[in-house]
Amino acid sequence: MAEFRAFWEQIVNEATCSPHLERLLFVEQPFHRRVALSEEIRKDLTAWDDRPLMIIDESDAQIESMQTALDSGYAGTSHNNCNGVFKSVAIACLLTYIRGQDPHRKLILSGEDLANIGPVALLQDLTVMSVLGIEHVERNGHHYFAGLNDFPAEVQQQILASHSDLYHQPADFPTLKIRNWRISMSSLLRSPFGYKSEFSTEQ
Repeated sequence: MAEFRAFWEQIVNEATCSPHLERLLFVEQPFHRRVALSEEIRKDLTAWDDRPLMIIDESDAQIESMQTALDSGYAGTSHNNCNGVFKSVAIACLLTYIRGQDPHRKLILSGEDLANIGPVALLQDLTVMSVLGIEHVERNGHHYFAGLNDFPAEVQQQILASHSDLYHQPADFPTLKIRNWRISMSSLLRSPFGYKSEFSTEQ
């Protein structure tokens, strides 16, 4: 904690960092999972009045982890589908309840796709994010993979036909259609389980 706090205070006092800090939403788990929810961290965090908004991520392993994090001075957590969709539904309900009790408290439910890609996993992931009301999502899959390039042309065309608001084909393969840093969810929310197409399993 001492090292992170010194680092953070150095950033805050550095004039060239000010424009970036104004756009910073939160800090994602700066402590190792072995200690992030420890009593020592809880004491230090709750005693740091002007701490930045921090969320847990790797430490959100149990159903009770969110409540422990909130009691320890964190502002929330990050959803990803592999940790359980209904677990995050419960967390979203908890945060809504707390906001009702304390409207001025800043609480965060963020999200990340863990490098999910289309034509199924990414679409289902995005659908869950939207249902949970998460607007800022870490899109690893879009940045690290070449859209739908690895899938057969038939699958690519099915996705373009079914989800033309989400995908477009500016070059040789379909990729996410990003406009003003946002992507459309309309076709996903009108589709069962987030996608319309039925894909062949034959090679």
